[in-house]
Amino acid sequence: VAQALHLSGLEVLRFIATTSRPQAQRMLSMQVPELAVSVLMHEGSHEEVLVRGLQLLNALAPGSPFGGKAIAAAGAADAAVKAAKRYPRSMEVQQESLKILQTCDSLTARLRQLTSR
Repeated sequence: VAQALHLSGLEVLRFIATTSRPQAQRMLSMQVPELAVSVLMHEGSHEEVLVRGLQLLNALAPGSPFGGKAIAAAGAADAAVKAAKRYPRSMEVQQESLKILQTCDSLTARLRQLTSR
């Protein structure tokens, strides 16, 4: 069971990432995406924890021109799919997972464009 402090910590990181681009960039370089992915991949994480972890990843992605690449490299797409499968009836989990998958898919599409030239 997640402690209230852990949930608050994820929420505070998300808030900081959305309100301060320099702090979001710092979080990206300090392995916060990896932290969020590990929370999502943990078998003991319940729905509220997954929502907060997904929201944190979605807040970090626009924090830098390389934010999407950083969350993709951390394994965000796999974690989002796992979360969506665990809670198929949770609208929040489904919506946040879809945002992550769209970010990762758009990166893949851009990479294909660059390599096909």
